[in-house]
Amino acid sequence: MITDPIPPDFMTGELMPPESIPGAMLESIDDEHCIEVEYPVILAPIREYHRYKVLYGGRGGGKSHTIAIELLLRGVKDPLRILCAREVQKSIKQSVHQLLSDYIQKLELSAFYEILDTEIRGCNGTVFNFAGLAGNTVDGLKSYEGADICWVEEAQTVSSRSWQILTPTIRKEGSMIWISFNPFMELDPTYLRFVVNPPAGAWVQRVNWSDNPWFSDELEKERQHCMIADPDNYANIWEGECKGASDMQFITTPSVRESMERSPIYNGTDPLICGVDLARGGGDDCFIVFRRGRDCKSERVYKIGGEASRNSMRVVALLVQLFRDHRPDQINADEGSMGGPIVDRLNQLNWQVTGISFGSRALDQKHWANRGTEMWAKMREWINTGGALPKDERLVSELTCREFGHDNKDRVILESKKKMKADGKPSPDFADAVALTFAVEVASIERGHKDDIPGLRHNDTHDYDPLDAL
Repeated sequence: MITDPIPPDFMTGELMPPESIPGAMLESIDDEHCIEVEYPVILAPIREYHRYKVLYGGRGGGKSHTIAIELLLRGVKDPLRILCAREVQKSIKQSVHQLLSDYIQKLELSAFYEILDTEIRGCNGTVFNFAGLAGNTVDGLKSYEGADICWVEEAQTVSSRSWQILTPTIRKEGSMIWISFNPFMELDPTYLRFVVNPPAGAWVQRVNWSDNPWFSDELEKERQHCMIADPDNYANIWEGECKGASDMQFITTPSVRESMERSPIYNGTDPLICGVDLARGGGDDCFIVFRRGRDCKSERVYKIGGEASRNSMRVVALLVQLFRDHRPDQINADEGSMGGPIVDRLNQLNWQVTGISFGSRALDQKHWANRGTEMWAKMREWINTGGALPKDERLVSELTCREFGHDNKDRVILESKKKMKADGKPSPDFADAVALTFAVEVASIERGHKDDIPGLRHNDTHDYDPLDAL
């Protein structure tokens, strides 16, 4: 329950009964003049400060309604400048003006807010403005640089250009950008910018109909009908799933989602395999992933971000510490580019690290054009046959946005990282780390030495060679 004090000078008339306001409950407290509002539990953090607040998901989750109520109540409490934006707004009818107006009536705030044709004004100086982003230039948006809050609705259609103009414009100290949208494609700029690679400190929340305790019977009938009449689009419309990248998608979105929902299955003889995708600095990240049989979610995932990965000696030190903490039986690391010297140094330190080049020949040269494609194929088979992945939106995007083709020998080949970046796709650093755990077959192990460090050459596990399976 969240309570906002309301100035007593505009509380007029009878309050509406709580059941008439889906998702909200009003209560009159004579001494304090309060409006009490209930939100779905999953959306409670909307009351906290975050530079970016991102609500995404399918129909019926209450994203827009929750934001509208919260902004109106904040505007009562403090004088705020609030910009309500969307990519295209040819008329005020295409904005959230009507939604806010409806809630002003439902919350009985009409004595406080004046609803004008193109804006909404509060008696304390609060003002709601409405604008389209696509037709605006940098100069055109400058008038909004003093905004306290910018709400971008239907943000799935917002272009990279619009984000590049808007985000530096909303720069007042303590200002916030609130974003709500139903995802469409995995490669849409908004999804990549705020879900796959969210800014530091952002609150990102997926919310669907199942999270809304006030989901209506009418919407439930629509949802059930969609499952039957339009099954191909149901997951996108109601569950907030992105549509697949294309018919050439190498790994499907439903298979990845299903894998992330699985409970891990552990076999006591499964070796612990570590995959290390070494970054090249800049926009790439270094990822360290651990997999034991069908379980790739029980062990923690580690990331060394961007420029921090350029310090190779620091990376080596961190990797050694992680190897000691997790004690993998097999370590596979990307030895391409800057990875080679790091792999060499780890082996020099007596760690049994297998260097893998994604561009080298596949073990099965008849079907796969290179080692990287072969590893991804094994990972795909594992995902489709019971593997449990960690639940992470960046990983979903990396696994599902990569396309494939065929070389002149009719072997399957994945699109290159260079092409992916040119097309605006994320670098598959996380996904490659998972794929590296499939680089070589690793023998099962009977564990009677829990105090050993299996990856270290000079320990006493001389009776176990992880590569015996070869």
